[in-house]
Amino acid sequence: MRSLKMNITAFLLIIAIIQLFPSVARCAHIFVVRESIGGVEIGKVEIADGDVMILDGEDVITVVIPLGAGQSGDLVSRDMRSGEITVRSAGGELHISKKHADGREMAYPVVKVADLHAYDIRVNIAGGDGLKIAFRIDQYEEVEEDDGPVIDMFAGRIPLEDGDYSITLEISAAESAAYVSGETTIIYEKGFLLTEGALSDGRKGWFLVDFGASGTLITKEFLPAYIDIAEVKGLEYSDRGRREIKSVMSGAGGDVTGFLGSASPGNMIFGDVIFSDVSIKVIEAMPDFGSREIVGILGLDLMRLCDRIAFEYPRSGPGIMMMGERHSLAETDAPQAEVPFYLVAKHIFLDGEVNEVPVSFLFDTGARSSILSDSKAKKARLKDSEDGRKGEVRGLDDNPVETRLVIADRLRLGEWLRSDVPFLAADLSVFESIGLRQGGGIIGNDFLDDYRLVEIDFSRGVISLWK
Repeated sequence: MRSLKMNITAFLLIIAIIQLFPSVARCAHIFVVRESIGGVEIGKVEIADGDVMILDGEDVITVVIPLGAGQSGDLVSRDMRSGEITVRSAGGELHISKKHADGREMAYPVVKVADLHAYDIRVNIAGGDGLKIAFRIDQYEEVEEDDGPVIDMFAGRIPLEDGDYSITLEISAAESAAYVSGETTIIYEKGFLLTEGALSDGRKGWFLVDFGASGTLITKEFLPAYIDIAEVKGLEYSDRGRREIKSVMSGAGGDVTGFLGSASPGNMIFGDVIFSDVSIKVIEAMPDFGSREIVGILGLDLMRLCDRIAFEYPRSGPGIMMMGERHSLAETDAPQAEVPFYLVAKHIFLDGEVNEVPVSFLFDTGARSSILSDSKAKKARLKDSEDGRKGEVRGLDDNPVETRLVIADRLRLGEWLRSDVPFLAADLSVFESIGLRQGGGIIGNDFLDDYRLVEIDFSRGVISLWK
């Protein structure tokens, strides 16, 4: 018994010594964007608890710090880079401030070091010299260059000169290994994929299956009256302090005027697939999509919780959408095409070429027709169709956008080539809202419904198509 007491006493003494002499201070780190020969680079810089670090020099552009999930931007002009950035690590927190050459100062919100690893960050950098490059930082640990389009949240509205940089951060919660799975019935009607969804209280309605929508949403009428709608706001930090900005929702032709905010209605159920404790957007009403009343959109935020999704384009009657599981057709036959994709700005993008002109295509099952921006159609020298057909398209904003039918001699998606592909040429504001200021394109249902089965494999980053 005496030996046991002595061991306990020695153990307590060891704890006391560790508490009295915390000499092994935890190191935090930040990521610094610097100008380098021929471009920019992002490096990890460590800072011990209790230390102060000053970053100066004209090669320093900015620091990468996640302030919460969402999108944030930073415009850095050449003259701003002659100031200094101060980083102080204290008690598990990072205190960061930026001082410009003219003496103006801006303080960042205090960041808890323990919270940094909860985020994945995509860093999009556009330079005034034409530079475009993207990096990915997973769980705020390792940085590597990333493929896919470079997004500019300022949409080119602020001209950049040589030495200026526009930096857009896409910050998301670090991916979890937990996935949902199951199946739901879908129908293909009037150019749209539809499925029936339900809320926790049992109310049911038809939803548009829309891989082009970054977020799931429902109408105010479908939301139970006892569920609160919270206004969605953005935050701006500058030398003038902190300012709240009301968030907007963008559609194909402009802002959605009926956007009300966000709500948490509990679970959402599609077939036997249950999405738990969801947070979704709420709008006043949905545009007219045909003969059925549509109460909402099933968007990529929920579908991304499945590691793969496979769905049919049923020609008559209902079809099946497998979520988190392989479709039986995918298990027996080899696909006719496999196209790599990138998740950028909460959208699926495909690298492609139209008549050898590079195009970033948005994968969008919420679009009846495939669309090419006017600027890309002109650059690819696409001619109008022989019948000179013109029309209009409408998105969630319900604003009409004029279109004309053009034919692409060659369309390449990845290593896959198709000939004589029709597109609608149009100037959609959605291209600017997601940062493709030079224009882009949309792969819609008129292209995809040539195939009996489409599979999106998020773990591999590949879309497979079966005839």
